[in-house]
Amino acid sequence: MSINIDVICYKFTTFKNGESPFYKAKEQKRYGYAESIQQVYNSLLKFNKHLEILFSEIDIQWLKRYEL
Repeated sequence: MSINIDVICYKFTTFKNGESPFYKAKEQKRYGYAESIQQVYNSLLKFNKHLEILFSEIDIQWLKRYEL
């Protein structure tokens, strides 16, 4: 599973232009993509208890723990 941290971190946050990838995908009727964002969001939240994940935190050990 690849992780797009930008999508995860900004699901309910808007960018400077006021767009959120999650809501933009739904507006564009890209429901499969929106569902993928939701699933990864839920999975990371369950695993990490928060979504403030720094790139420096993501290493081999972190990924292996997430895989389990």
